[in-house]
Amino acid sequence: MLFRSYQVRNLAEGFTNSKGRLFISLASAVLIAALYSVVMHLANPNPYFLTYVFITTTIYGFFYLWTGRSGLAMGMHFAWDFAASCIFSLGSMATPEYPAFFYVLYRPSTAAALNKAIFLGVAGKLAGLLVVLLWLKLRDGKIKLNPALTQPTLKER
Repeated sequence: MLFRSYQVRNLAEGFTNSKGRLFISLASAVLIAALYSVVMHLANPNPYFLTYVFITTTIYGFFYLWTGRSGLAMGMHFAWDFAASCIFSLGSMATPEYPAFFYVLYRPSTAAALNKAIFLGVAGKLAGLLVVLLWLKLRDGKIKLNPALTQPTLKER
C-alpha cells in the first residue's frame, strides 16, 4: 500500500501540467497504479479476481486522493483482509486448518464460491466507499481531491 501511494504521488506530479487539469492527472495516476497492482496479481488466473484487484485498488487510490494520506486505504485493506480470512474464511488461507468464526462461503473446489466471495468483496469496498464519502462530507463540508499531491515535495536548492 505504501508503494502505491508513492506511485500515485509521483505519477500525479508527472501528469500535472500548466493547464491545471487536477482530476485528470490524479485519476490517471490512480488508474495506472491500479493496473500495476493487477500485473502484480497475474499469478491468479481468475479474471474476476483481477477485476476485483483493479476495482479495489482504484477505490483505495481515491481514498488517498481525497485525504492525502495512505492510512485510510491501509486500514480498509487490513480490515477487509482480516474479516475475509479470519472471520468469514474467504481469503487465501480459507481451509479447515485455519480457524475462522464462520465458514459460510468456504467451498474451495468451486469457482462459483470464489466468484461469490469476489462479488462480496467489491460490494464491501463500495459500501466502505460510501461511508468514507459521507465521513469526508461531514468532516470537511465537501468532497474534493487533494491538490497538494500534484506538487513536487523536493525542491531544488
